Amino acid sequence: MRAVIRFVDYETNRDPQGEVTFKALCVSGDEEECGAESEVCGDDESANTWMAKHTAKTGHKRFKRTCEDYALVEAKS
Repeated sequence: MRAVIRFVDYETNRDPQGEVTFKALCVSGDEEECGAESEVCGDDESANTWMAKHTAKTGHKRFKRTCEDYALVEAKS
């Protein structure tokens, strides 16, 4: 009895049918983070606008930005 083992190379790509979302979280503060966060946005410009408005209102300048998307893993041709 013989076994045949085949190795497959995979690649990961952004799913063109999936939504890309952005979010910002204010992490300004010396002993405790502010914690204010934007809504989930459909583009990075909306998250950037929220950060600019928050900075203008509070003087806070440090944020954690998150980008989420959907991915497809497919065998390379």
